[in-house]
Amino acid sequence: MHLAFALPPPAETGGGGGADYIHGLAGGLRSIGVEVDLLVGIDPVFPTGSIAVIDGMLLPRLRHRLDDLARTDAVALIHHIGAAAGRDEISRTQILEAERSMLGRMRRVVTTSAPIATRLADEFGVTAQTVPPGHREVAPATPDPERAVILSVGVLTRRKGHDRLIQAVSRLQDLPWHLVIAGDSQREPAHPAELRTLADELGLSSRVSVLADPTSDRLETEWRRASVFALATRWEGYPSAIAEALQRGIPCLTTTGANADTILPSTAGAICPVDDMVTFGKCLRRFLFDAGLQADMAKAARTVSSIFPRWTECARNFLTILEQ
Repeated sequence: MHLAFALPPPAETGGGGGADYIHGLAGGLRSIGVEVDLLVGIDPVFPTGSIAVIDGMLLPRLRHRLDDLARTDAVALIHHIGAAAGRDEISRTQILEAERSMLGRMRRVVTTSAPIATRLADEFGVTAQTVPPGHREVAPATPDPERAVILSVGVLTRRKGHDRLIQAVSRLQDLPWHLVIAGDSQREPAHPAELRTLADELGLSSRVSVLADPTSDRLETEWRRASVFALATRWEGYPSAIAEALQRGIPCLTTTGANADTILPSTAGAICPVDDMVTFGKCLRRFLFDAGLQADMAKAARTVSSIFPRWTECARNFLTILEQ
């Protein structure tokens, strides 16, 4: 089998889990003998005989090719609904209209999370099959017990709720901690400065670091230092960063918007209502104050993540769908 994955240019994706998913899946597929091409651009040319797999952020760009795509075995791979909104001055309404018209005619639609599959069924009347991400091997965190580091990793957009996290930690200034927010800034280039301004207004400029577009080495350093992982997100499809934190043995605090209930047990963290930063702050205080609780949660995180699937399993699940 020959698969050709079509992705938009990096400047349009703004980093995030979608590109990571495709690269991880491609690696898993290659490891089990599947020929894989990665086509990056706005109007890909698919090799003869290949099955086209089109990233959801690129899909609206290919509306002019819908008839051809509908006649083939092309696969739509959806990470988020309306993920391309705002590109090329196209309104969100137009993006959703394009997705609705295209997905209804594609032979196969695959999503990376059950919540997105549910939304596609409810909002578009489209049946999608789900292939959650695989997971790579990562090094465990080795935090300094004398200085807690709260880490939040995610694309620097308003949807991720980094602003709410800064507001939550502003209630904890009597405790020793440092907050690191790290992620790609290309989708909302002004947002890192907005977060730094908010931290300054709350008197936290020396205790909050906003790392826009960190190198992989710098991000790895922050993962290794983390005592607690916190993500005050308003909405996620699959919470990849939380999964990685659990693999590293880091207790996790997030919101119901993360859709993390299937991977984050109460023994390894906590889930608070979206935008309820009073409750979020109280949970975070407990995590930081109780070293014994933190150690127990770290152990539970490593245990629960030991059964997470690897990318080869994800690749086999993906192939099973294509062969149906």
